[in-house]
Amino acid sequence: MANGGGSSAGGGGADEEAAARAQEEEMAMMAAMGFPVGFDSTQGKGVDDKRCKAEGVRRKEKRVYRQYMNRRGGFNRPLDEV
Repeated sequence: MANGGGSSAGGGGADEEAAARAQEEEMAMMAAMGFPVGFDSTQGKGVDDKRCKAEGVRRKEKRVYRQYMNRRGGFNRPLDEV
């Protein structure tokens, strides 16, 4: 029973090294494929990039079309107010 307690302490170091090596390989593979390696949040931080601001969005206005033909009252009259 004494061997069971001592073997877990010695075997843990090899597992940690293998896990660290696997994580380094995974990070290298992600960097090679172009994935960002580190992620961070901008919550609570100021962003100076104008592309990230909602005010910088250019929204197209919906067009209002006028009917020129087949109107009640014929062709020769002023267009309806828009």
